[in-house]
Amino acid sequence: MGFSDLVPKDAILECVYTGCAFAEGTAADTEGNVYFSDFPNNRIMLYRTDGTTVVWKEPSFRANGMNFDIELDGSLTSREIEVLGMLAEGLANKNIAWRLGISEHTVKFHITSIFTKLNASSRAEAVAIGMRRGLILL
Repeated sequence: MGFSDLVPKDAILECVYTGCAFAEGTAADTEGNVYFSDFPNNRIMLYRTDGTTVVWKEPSFRANGMNFDIELDGSLTSREIEVLGMLAEGLANKNIAWRLGISEHTVKFHITSIFTKLNASSRAEAVAIGMRRGLILL
C-alpha cells in the first residue's frame, strides 16, 4: 500500500507547522482541533480550527498526539507515562528511580497506579496496553 492508497485523490494537503523535523500521532478532538507529536522537541502541538498552531504540552514525556486527553479523563499522569516508557525499555525499579531522582518506593507506587489504571497485571501487559493506546513508542 502506497501513499496514494491512503489519501483521497481530491484531498488537499497543507503544511500546518514547520517547527519540527518529525511529527506523528495525529488525533482530532470533537471540535476539530488536531494534536500531533513533535518528538525531537519533546512536545505535543495543537493545530486549532482557527488555523493557529501552538505548543499544547511540553514536555510530552514520550507521549504522542493521540493521547491529548489522557489526563482529562482520569487516566495516566505525565509521570506515570514517563515510568511506563521506562518499563518498556526494560529498566528495573532501581534504574527508574535513579533516572528520575526519586525513591524506589515512589517508583513502585507509580507502577501500582499504572497497573490499576490500565487494568494490567504485569509489566509486559502494561507496556502492551500502553503501546496499543499510543502512550509509548519503542
